Amino acid sequence: MINKFFLTSKNVKGSETSMKKGMLLEVLVVIGALIYAIILMSSYLNVKADETVPIEENVSKEIPDVEKNVDDINDIKIPSEENSDTKNSNQENDDDKSMFEEFLVENKAANDTDDIDGDGEEGASQGKGKYVSPSPRPLKSLGMIIRAGFFVQPSKEYYVKEGKSIIIKSKFKESIWNRLSGVLILKDPVPNYRWRYSEDMEHWLRFKKKVAHSKNYEFKAKKAGKYYFQSRASSGVLLGLGALYYYSEVATVHVVKEPKNIVDLKVKTEEDYLYNLKGLDNITTAHETIEPKDATGYVEWSGDNNTLARIDPISGEIEANQKGISGEYTVTGTFINNDGTKLSANTKIEIGGGLDDETVHVGENATFKLKGVDQEQMMDEWRVEWYEQKKGKDKKLKSGEKDPTFTIEKTTIYDHQRKIYAKVYAKTNGSGNQKEHSFETRVANLNVLNLYTPNISFDVEVENLTYKDENHKHNTDKVMQGDRIKITSSMNNENPLSVLKYGVFELPLQPNMKEKHIKSVVMDGKKLKNKDFSVSNDDGCPHVRIENIDFVVSGNGEGLFHVVEVEFDAREPDETMNFVTQPRIHGNTKFDSNDSSDNAHNYANQSPQQLLINYTNDKLTITPNKISFGEVSNLTSGEIVNRTNYNDKLNSVVVINDNRRKNCKHNLSVSQKSKFKCESNGATLPVSLRYYDEDGGFTILDNGDVPIPDEDIIEDDMSGIDSINWEKNCGLLMHVDETDLGNIAAGTYHAKLEWTAMDVI
Repeated sequence: MINKFFLTSKNVKGSETSMKKGMLLEVLVVIGALIYAIILMSSYLNVKADETVPIEENVSKEIPDVEKNVDDINDIKIPSEENSDTKNSNQENDDDKSMFEEFLVENKAANDTDDIDGDGEEGASQGKGKYVSPSPRPLKSLGMIIRAGFFVQPSKEYYVKEGKSIIIKSKFKESIWNRLSGVLILKDPVPNYRWRYSEDMEHWLRFKKKVAHSKNYEFKAKKAGKYYFQSRASSGVLLGLGALYYYSEVATVHVVKEPKNIVDLKVKTEEDYLYNLKGLDNITTAHETIEPKDATGYVEWSGDNNTLARIDPISGEIEANQKGISGEYTVTGTFINNDGTKLSANTKIEIGGGLDDETVHVGENATFKLKGVDQEQMMDEWRVEWYEQKKGKDKKLKSGEKDPTFTIEKTTIYDHQRKIYAKVYAKTNGSGNQKEHSFETRVANLNVLNLYTPNISFDVEVENLTYKDENHKHNTDKVMQGDRIKITSSMNNENPLSVLKYGVFELPLQPNMKEKHIKSVVMDGKKLKNKDFSVSNDDGCPHVRIENIDFVVSGNGEGLFHVVEVEFDAREPDETMNFVTQPRIHGNTKFDSNDSSDNAHNYANQSPQQLLINYTNDKLTITPNKISFGEVSNLTSGEIVNRTNYNDKLNSVVVINDNRRKNCKHNLSVSQKSKFKCESNGATLPVSLRYYDEDGGFTILDNGDVPIPDEDIIEDDMSGIDSINWEKNCGLLMHVDETDLGNIAAGTYHAKLEWTAMDVI
């Protein structure tokens, strides 16, 4: 008698239909099954593009657990696939072998003969163990990558001391047309990287080792000499068919016996303006120029404000935010010599929404200009429509032209505070079924001044006085309830011939803020008493209010400048975990007026720069997903049962989000807290869980905590979120123990896992 036991069940409901509809349904089911099978094969074969190749780890010291998370395992299924190839463990040590021969052994390199020949939309034809010319570089225009290619290219030359390592960088980016028009399976597809190696630029090998499937490759220089590397990326298309291949520039690696320190460093970026809008490629790349060019070492990249943008520390890829936050972002490159000494240089880029506010005097022309436009790399078909934002329905001002500017001629006072924005449309080149993409810029304000109208400018700043590590002038991050926050508003009337009387300063606060939470209000260096300010809630939002501020010139120019400093205790955040505020001023511009009421105020302005307070829960959280082994029968002693999910390295079985203020590197481990038991009768399944590494070695979970190998952990420096991802034959697999299997009860069996993160020093 054969016992079967199930973990999941599925009811299929049927309905009678006509013969014709039934046949059509069968055809659709077959087609759907074929598509699904091809997608699974494509997902299994592809390797995640953003894997980070590990260098060498520092010696770690464990400290008490940060957090533990327990998860259920269910579902068991016997896989039909054969075991994957095991790694060659034989290591050659013959000193007479060339670097070329050593790479054959250590990296399982093979002649590039199994490449598929063919030309792609933008790719180069394929080589077979021979040199392949680099593919054309990608083109970017109007914030969109309009031609695919290697957005991050390897440096042309690397110099490294014998016995040291160097990381060769690359990153392929698909064109926006394919990513946004449904040609690709995924919205942001994962390219398949393969690295190629040569010693003479004529005979080329392609690495098969998994480490060579990443966007970056770590080269360990063992012998002095000159070596060549090239990255190949395949671009996935619908159903994984007809893949296009792209080749990077060739990197020449010089391995030298004696190191040389850098003397001079300069850094620059491909672009000096990035959009902060959704649906665009808000990315660019930083590059270094070193003197002497044969200095041995490497460059690390950093930025000054993660809220504005983030930068990859290895490749120098910069990605702007998509939340509409604008400002100036400083990029710093630091060259690290072999002896540990460093030299840094920096440059700046602007992050914005495509349009800036414009300020003119009455009678002058006001011109709005679309930013981020490179006229030398524009697509053939593009146009800009200009609009004015109005209550009810926006008004179209200009359309259908290849003109990145819009001008309001001979402005009047009635043009003051008009709100202008642009809609940008772009099409692929050529004819036929063209693809179109569009986006909207931010709404820009027009300020029209006359000699008798105040022009009060703002310079604002927010700081966390309790925790100062994440202060960035216009935003402060990792704020917790109870932190002391200080907001400084410097206001200057830049039109000295104008007057503002009975001015009222207002600073909007969190909805749950009370007057008792305001700890200090200082104006022009003098601390105000409670009677000199108030916390008003007349517009549905609490705000600090200071009245009777005059901007009237006197003496040697005094009276045109005021500074307000407000300190308060941060309150409990809402579900958005952030708070945005903008200081404002309003008043009366009539010099002879004695009316101080708000109804008499005819001037108002606010800081154009928002201030952002980002909260944190100061916790490290581990979020595991359920692991399934499917439905099984006829278990055999010694058999290895694979998972039915999390087998393609693309989906994360565990996600680790470290929101602590003082986050640090942590080691991850897993242990089994209970055996597989039937939920209906309490029977125990005679199996054990094993954790397999990529070399085929394993550790049984019954023996306590099992460390997670580094190759299974994907670290995302851009988001601060780590994850655990497995290949098919790696990670947790189920082993059928040596025992009598004849009396196993049918049913659903569960076991519990405990995932642990340990901080290391």
